[in-house]
Amino acid sequence: MDTHSDDIEVRWKNFKGFEDTKWVKIKPVTLILGCNNSGKTNFLAPFLLMNQTINSRDRHSPLIFKGDIYDGGNFQEIVKDYDTNKEIFFGFRYHTSESDKKLKEVGAYPPGSFEVSFLQDSKNEELQIKQKTIYDVFKRKFLTIKKDETGVFKYSGIGSRTLKKLERSAITNSLLSNFLFSLNTILSNLVTNSEEDDEKKIKRKVDQFSKGFSQFLSVISFNNARIKNYFGELGFIGPIRENPHRIYEITNETYYTV
Repeated sequence: MDTHSDDIEVRWKNFKGFEDTKWVKIKPVTLILGCNNSGKTNFLAPFLLMNQTINSRDRHSPLIFKGDIYDGGNFQEIVKDYDTNKEIFFGFRYHTSESDKKLKEVGAYPPGSFEVSFLQDSKNEELQIKQKTIYDVFKRKFLTIKKDETGVFKYSGIGSRTLKKLERSAITNSLLSNFLFSLNTILSNLVTNSEEDDEKKIKRKVDQFSKGFSQFLSVISFNNARIKNYFGELGFIGPIRENPHRIYEITNETYYTV
């Protein structure tokens, strides 16, 4: 028997006062109750951080700390215990399934969740993405893109064994688009990448994508679309934004959700 859930589930680690919220289910109507300074606003803050990051013109900062709807200060102010050696983790499930039948191979089902972790660089104090992982609807790992100690991204997961050399290079050398990965950058890298051959630089284009690269593009594209759908149109009225009504009047903002 198969069961499906479109309820959102979130999980935050080392964010503000939360060491680990575990997975929390968010339904269309969800009440968050607690006394003053118990963490209700801090629980909502990651939603707002991702919203203003997606909608920002800054396409390369992993997270926008200061925006129209939330001012988080800097990394030290939002990481638990102000410990900049810790990683902040955001997990988001948008579609999950369970089945007592034998599952098809990974790649047969669409993405259903993603996780991303952030870390402050100890040298330049810039925020960096440490790792991003996407899972299918049965919570099986699709792919992982992880930054190693040299600052280079390493790719593992679906299709990784069948990737062509330039395809893998296009993925690992791509620029971040906020906490998402830019498909435009990855695809353009295929055109501009070059290799040394007989001491001459030869520019090569990929005439046909490998199966692994096609799978990678599909997973990233699907996940990006779902994340933008959930976070891009998110609205908030509350104590985080001062005098919200007046600001909405001035900016003529209309939110699909409040």
